Amino acid sequence: MSQVTRNKVAQEWLTEAELTVQAAEQVAEAAHRELEEVQGRLLRLRAAWEIGAKANAVVRERADQVPEDTGTSPVQVDSGDTPAPDWCWDLACTFRYRRGP
Repeated sequence: MSQVTRNKVAQEWLTEAELTVQAAEQVAEAAHRELEEVQGRLLRLRAAWEIGAKANAVVRERADQVPEDTGTSPVQVDSGDTPAPDWCWDLACTFRYRRGP
């Protein structure tokens, strides 16, 4: 094999290696973007879990404020037959305004 042929083969290998490195960099960048998106979703899930845990604690703490004859049907609450306690409305507002993107 002549020196010119060797140089040509080496140049082809080098070009192929450079293309492989570029492709690997693109894959790594895409994986990094996806990781950042997943981390953002995880943060939102953690925040939702914390809000849910706080809401659960409030409901358990104030469950004794609900009169015995209060039904659990949403129709009753929506129709005004059974007014919801103030803490229930406070909790609903908390969920409405603390909801993440």
